[in-house]
Amino acid sequence: MPLLRRVVGLEIVVEGRRTGGRAVATTPGGSPVFAVDRFIVRAVDGTPAHDGVVTSVAGTLSLTLSNGRRVVVSAMPGALASKIGARVFLAGPLHLAPVAYGIIAEAR
Repeated sequence: MPLLRRVVGLEIVVEGRRTGGRAVATTPGGSPVFAVDRFIVRAVDGTPAHDGVVTSVAGTLSLTLSNGRRVVVSAMPGALASKIGARVFLAGPLHLAPVAYGIIAEAR
């Protein structure tokens, strides 16, 4: 999954399934292969993170989380303020400047 390359080093939760295949280049006898269907960024260096899509309603920036809940982001980083529709992560409380942030996928 190409998006996983954008979150290397972050704590994530994945959903998927074992494929039954084995990755023989990893270990003698091979390692089980897991097909990732989706993932969510949960933390950055131990700081809880929010993973969602940047939205704007009446000029108020927010994140729409995977469960559909919309949370207002009062300290949206300037680099993300114009990224409406992009999937991003923000680490730390949403009413403060984030400890870390990044773009997981640009808007479609």
